[in-house]
Amino acid sequence: MYKLIIADDEPLVCVGVQSMLDWEAMGIEIVGIARNGQKAAELIEENKPDIVITDIKMPIKNGLQLAQESKDKYGEVPAFIILTSYEDFEYARQAIQAQTLDYLVKLELDEKTLSKAIRNAIEAVDKQRRMHPGQQVLVRSNMQALREKFFIRLFNNLFDGEENYQVQRRDLDIDQKAEAYAVATCSVMQNDECSGSDKPFSLYSSVMQLVRETICRYLPCYVVPLDMWHFSIVFCLDETVINNDYKALIREALIQTSDLLYRYMSVSLRSIVGKTVDDLRRLDISYRQSQHCCRQVGDSTVAFYDDYSVSTSDYIISLQTLRQSISKAFEEMDMAALNKSFSRLADIFVSHPDDLLNAMDTACNILYMAISLLPDGEAMVEQIFADSSESYRSLYRLRDVDSIS
Repeated sequence: MYKLIIADDEPLVCVGVQSMLDWEAMGIEIVGIARNGQKAAELIEENKPDIVITDIKMPIKNGLQLAQESKDKYGEVPAFIILTSYEDFEYARQAIQAQTLDYLVKLELDEKTLSKAIRNAIEAVDKQRRMHPGQQVLVRSNMQALREKFFIRLFNNLFDGEENYQVQRRDLDIDQKAEAYAVATCSVMQNDECSGSDKPFSLYSSVMQLVRETICRYLPCYVVPLDMWHFSIVFCLDETVINNDYKALIREALIQTSDLLYRYMSVSLRSIVGKTVDDLRRLDISYRQSQHCCRQVGDSTVAFYDDYSVSTSDYIISLQTLRQSISKAFEEMDMAALNKSFSRLADIFVSHPDDLLNAMDTACNILYMAISLLPDGEAMVEQIFADSSESYRSLYRLRDVDSIS
């Protein structure tokens, strides 16, 4: 089935387009209806449609902006069909520049005209798939990977100043207009049926895909992988959610997602949620709180930092300070400072042998810094792990702090 999104601020037009053709007979599923351009952009991000039918004039973002931004972000798919009440050559010219497939006047729209436009769109989508197999997935996956790195940098205070942060945030279209944010650290819990799986990477990939597709149905959020058995969820909470018992809403979202994972993959989640912060730049506070208490969740499916009478210990503060020192040493190529920080880090984990999650998180952060801050960093890391068939990903198989340190 081809996926279709319809965007028009006139409800009667949306109803008319929906009822004009037998979409199922054409092999098309309508996956979303939007009343403005911004909502249409969100639906495109969530549903990855093949075709978009959009009005040229809509609130917040018009159809031409939507088409151009989509093309810049995703390439030639989805294919765009533009609707308008304005028989104006300038609009038509702009639509052609945005590489839309058809420009249809609403007053002239009928079953024959729309059917022809849809058939042209299907042919164009099929042609792109033949010419560039996997291209659309690649573009989206690159954007997703960049967003994940953005949040890893936020979690660990690795941005070099406000300007660098703002540039990346805008380029990656990261929301910072929420009333508050909260980070949940989630542990993937296997049952006996899959604990012996010889394909943990495949399992984890499937888990992450299902989590992303499920959790966003409940609350706006970003999912950030940490290691083979842990990931974080950044919840973006608006004023209505904050005033309507946000903890209950987050708990429900995490429980429902965990139940779905257990039903389809025989794994479940245990999650701890840090306190809310009112600024995206302070996300590291909520992240550290969720990390600090993650191992204390016990048998609970979901818990909150407030549930525990704990405070950010000197141990956690020391880890944060060392991460910043290591980042600076990498940037300045100061090997003496780097070795000194690594020695102090090893000593800290020797005295905290049960804290696997923070040890794994710190090791992954160091790998990330090495890859991103050193010249040919990825090649250097690959060489260090040359004896392992899984390269540095073999780190994710380690199950105790001593092995990691």
